[in-house]
Amino acid sequence: MYDSERPIQQFVAWLTTVFDKKTPCLVYAHNGGRFDEHLILRELYRNDRAPDDITMAGNKIFEMKFRQTAESPKIMFRDTFLMMMAPLDRLKDIFNLEHVENKHYFPVNITNVKYMYSCFFI
Repeated sequence: MYDSERPIQQFVAWLTTVFDKKTPCLVYAHNGGRFDEHLILRELYRNDRAPDDITMAGNKIFEMKFRQTAESPKIMFRDTFLMMMAPLDRLKDIFNLEHVENKHYFPVNITNVKYMYSCFFI
């Protein structure tokens, strides 16, 4: 169940337990290295998970890598904004995606357990 009082702690707990321990987990977040990944890093430190490697661009985290443990898989975080240097709303034009519609809403159910491992066509 979602706990709105502790979203970062809940996300880290989910991320470190939901996946097969042998399969690396790669997390992409657009502009995540400026804010979200710092909060996640702090929570992982609180859980005695120090990163094996952090690549920074100034104060922004481009990539963080955490080794596999007995409890969780290898986890890597990457900031897609630092890979593409463009806001999300411009990517459609940059990649010349003529037949892709603009997204008019956030798919909040994408984080619902009943929709996990499903395909979404947004």
